[in-house]
Amino acid sequence: MNGVLKAALLFALLLLLVGVLIILPAYLFGVSSTLQAQVAAAGYIVFFSNAVWRGTQHGGFVASKDDKQVQHTGGRLAAAFRIAGLLGVHWLAPYTVAEVLSTTTIDFGAPAMLGVALMLIAFGVNFSAMRTLGRFWDKLVIKENHRVVRDGIYSVIRHPIYTSYIMLFVGYCFLYESWLSLVLLAAVSVVWFGSRIKIEENMLVEKFGDEYRDYMKRTKRLFPFVY
Repeated sequence: MNGVLKAALLFALLLLLVGVLIILPAYLFGVSSTLQAQVAAAGYIVFFSNAVWRGTQHGGFVASKDDKQVQHTGGRLAAAFRIAGLLGVHWLAPYTVAEVLSTTTIDFGAPAMLGVALMLIAFGVNFSAMRTLGRFWDKLVIKENHRVVRDGIYSVIRHPIYTSYIMLFVGYCFLYESWLSLVLLAAVSVVWFGSRIKIEENMLVEKFGDEYRDYMKRTKRLFPFVY
């Protein structure tokens, strides 16, 4: 598959994702004309365009069946909860706004502005992490000539791509001022990222031994100086 066709296919998948998560629920709940829905759609397209870039520069991803997480029963359950939970997060938020709009107007206030800021920061973190990780950004697998990446943002936190996803989704909840969505997102993050990070770090310790253990001692998992 040539580069142009691959990019077009990846971008089509990106638009499908944004359609299911952002555009469809906004349309069904009658809030597609709000600034919140429009900003969310644009923000997600920009954010996930990083994955399109990665796919065109470093080739396709490995098959899902090779992912270490789906090879564990607990990991498969966490993955199923992630899908259901993230759909719930993204559909509950516009529903909440629709309920408010039925009785009053909704402003693009301070929480929404904070949401935009979080989404912009999420893009920056994702952009930096993806370009630093390069071809190693993939499913949970050990690749040929795999190495411990400690450059750039990886010198501070071990899983910045997961950090960027969390910030993007939190930004979405703030954009819509949907606190129920935020609570659901917290549960999804604990289950999904908790499972994935544990499996990933065990895999890397098994492969690299003390080299990765030393790296773990000098860095945080998701947020600098915190966790």
